[in-house]
Amino acid sequence: MLLNLLVFASPRSKVIVLGILQNLISVQWSTPIFEEGVKKFMEDKESYGYELMTKVNPSIKFEKSLFLTFIYNYIVTIRTKIWAKSAMESQG
Repeated sequence: MLLNLLVFASPRSKVIVLGILQNLISVQWSTPIFEEGVKKFMEDKESYGYELMTKVNPSIKFEKSLFLTFIYNYIVTIRTKIWAKSAMESQG
């Protein structure tokens, strides 16, 4: 499943998955397939997908599309991790 690869694969694989998703969206592949993928990804209440969809509080709400919500929450989570202070930073 592409969403599993997007979340759990190596950075190189994530770039490939993003390219695949971009191409599928550009050829206007059926959106219910993406929606079902997100639903499957969220089935387990202990999974990262469920956490990503329920615990992230984005400033923009995509109420009509689970897929857009998933992608947006994923990007927000990555951005938060990148900009969070790490223990390696110096304070001065």
